[in-house]
Amino acid sequence: MGHGGNGGWTQTSGGGLTYGSVTEPVTLGSGGGRDVNSGYDGGKGGGAIRLIVGGELRVDGGLRSDGVDCSGLDAGGGAGGSIWVTAGSVTGAGAISASGGKTLRNGGGGGGGRVALYADAYLFSGTLKACGGQGSVYGGAGSIYTKVTGQPLGDLTYGNCGVTATRASTELAGPLDLAANVLVTGGAVVTPTVSGTMHLEVPGAVRSETTGVISASWYGYASSTGPGEGGDQIDGGGGGHGGNGGWTQTSGGGLTYGSVTEPVTLGSGGGRDVNSGYDGGKGGGAIHLIVGGELRVDGGFRSDGVDCSGLDAGGGAGGSIWVTAGSVTGAGAISASGGKTLRNGGGGGGGRVALYADAYLFSGTLKACGARFGLAAPAASTPRSPDNRSVT
Repeated sequence: MGHGGNGGWTQTSGGGLTYGSVTEPVTLGSGGGRDVNSGYDGGKGGGAIRLIVGGELRVDGGLRSDGVDCSGLDAGGGAGGSIWVTAGSVTGAGAISASGGKTLRNGGGGGGGRVALYADAYLFSGTLKACGGQGSVYGGAGSIYTKVTGQPLGDLTYGNCGVTATRASTELAGPLDLAANVLVTGGAVVTPTVSGTMHLEVPGAVRSETTGVISASWYGYASSTGPGEGGDQIDGGGGGHGGNGGWTQTSGGGLTYGSVTEPVTLGSGGGRDVNSGYDGGKGGGAIHLIVGGELRVDGGFRSDGVDCSGLDAGGGAGGSIWVTAGSVTGAGAISASGGKTLRNGGGGGGGRVALYADAYLFSGTLKACGARFGLAAPAASTPRSPDNRSVT
């Protein structure tokens, strides 16, 4: 039940993945999964609407392509569909929506759909949304793209209606070169695809508001894999990357690798504890942003390693964040730190962060620390300004 955003997962099944076009959406939303125990079907996905209007498109009622709610307990919600409009003007105070369908009890919510609005004049004052549906895990945010004729840039928004409960992510495939300003807000979590790498070039601004997150955490190497994998033993070692992984009494931590100035490597996974069978944490992925205007981080911008899955396994190493921007501002958190371990495992090593900007005004938290528990891993070594902010 994914489309513009991933579908919510459950304890026993994965949610559907992201697909379709941001700027010219024509794809249908996928259906939610069936609960094989109760026999209830998942909700259907939303369809696709394409409107070409020479004059005014006025919406005081509803323009919808929402996913359908599940038919009963524990089935998944359907994903939102597509709405693509080209009009002389878009006005009104109604509702334009391509949101995911809800589920009941333990099912996963449907992912948000896709909306693209092009107009000579955009005066719509109603509700515009492509949110994930409610579930034990909410669906991921869909995409909303608006473009006014004559303006050099459009606006691409990922918002999830303010949801802060556990929710699925929105995968952003790349490389993506988009003439837009990008806003991540309202509980949306934007991530790479399964490749683990996000490469985004934007001539405008990229903003992560207080409840918005851009994250490659969890998208690095799996347990016991990668150039700096933690050792498998009784008490697994931490994964290495920008800093070595923490060692244990029985196994070594992973070693350092990757570039200080142009980091693109994934963080390595922590070592498995062979006694308990618990896997080490995954490493962080890699984010490369080229932003012509402002990169404002008031929410989260992360590529952290993942904590171990259980006692005595190693934490995953932090990944990579590489940014070139007109300015870097905000008061949120930029982080590529290692994942924690429990009891006797080794902590994941810190990752790598490189920030290049014409103006550096970021006042939030900036870190690439090794995780602490058992035997702590070292942080990555990065140049520091006199006020202890990274200037790499």
